[in-house]
Amino acid sequence: NYSFYGCNSLTGLTIPSDVTSFGSYAFYNCSKMIQINIPDGVKSIPSYCFYGWSSLAELHLPEGLASLGDYALYNSMQTWKYELPESVISIGNNCFSRIVNIIVPSLDLVTISSSSFGGTGVFIFVPESMVDKYKHRTNWSNYQFQIFSISQYRNKEDYTMLTEGSAYMGSSVKWSACNLDASSPEQYGGY
Repeated sequence: NYSFYGCNSLTGLTIPSDVTSFGSYAFYNCSKMIQINIPDGVKSIPSYCFYGWSSLAELHLPEGLASLGDYALYNSMQTWKYELPESVISIGNNCFSRIVNIIVPSLDLVTISSSSFGGTGVFIFVPESMVDKYKHRTNWSNYQFQIFSISQYRNKEDYTMLTEGSAYMGSSVKWSACNLDASSPEQYGGY
């Protein structure tokens, strides 16, 4: 726990491949961190582990990762996309925040809390055959208007970063990121 807590001068870190776990708050508020590798043997990212990484541009989550704790990736503001490995089975409270695309490739329903994805501008992409199942599953139904098929996902080049809250207020939203029809936003929950 608290290994690199608040190390604001740390910008990158290579973790040895034999590391299999991190403690809670291990990298909490390392706000200048722009790069880290997470070894394949890590099965869980505990609560607050990568909280407040405001400079992080990309984070590869290793195959074999099973759970993401409460606030594990909260306020990692520069990261615009997370691809969850198929091995993820649970996501804690407020794990993700801000405006972000989350790709969930699993054909098994992932367990989430009622607030796993924070509340602002999260777009969740799941396998086409699972869209309705995710939209109607306990806690996932809180995000039913933000769940889309992976086939609707576009590359970053097509993605316009939304301003905080714009997904709810409709200000300057570019729907091409999700391949949606912006002329009738009410069909997507009034965005």
